[in-house]
Amino acid sequence: MTQQGAVQLYEYLGAAWPLVIKPGVDEQWKRNKIKELFRTYKTYTDQEVLEAFNKWTNENEKFPTTKNIINEIRWLRVKQGGKTENEELHQAPIWKNGRECLISKDGKIQWKRVEFVNQIWNPEKLQPEEWERRFKETRARALKGGKA
Repeated sequence: MTQQGAVQLYEYLGAAWPLVIKPGVDEQWKRNKIKELFRTYKTYTDQEVLEAFNKWTNENEKFPTTKNIINEIRWLRVKQGGKTENEELHQAPIWKNGRECLISKDGKIQWKRVEFVNQIWNPEKLQPEEWERRFKETRARALKGGKA
């Protein structure tokens, strides 16, 4: 999402949900809300976010949570592309003996989400995003000279 898109979204929300996004509020509050919207939806396009908010507003009578909007965006992507998130492939990087490696099993280094979570080398049943977050922390510690 762009800065301009965040401003447009704020204006849309003020018109669609005037009891939540009140008109005539303090400029500092308005700037903070626009920054929050920008940070929250920065990985999505302006059009996707606006479409998701429009869809939510038309179908519901309460103000959406961030999770509601992200779910709407995901469903819109599935509908447009015909691809589900479970079809995405994920890798499992590890830090071993001072080197970055990928876990492989039976010659395979990429797995769908369900396969990834249920692998024997993933006893905590971590989601790919959490696995990657932990790997990045381990790598950062190792590169700083700490224990990996």
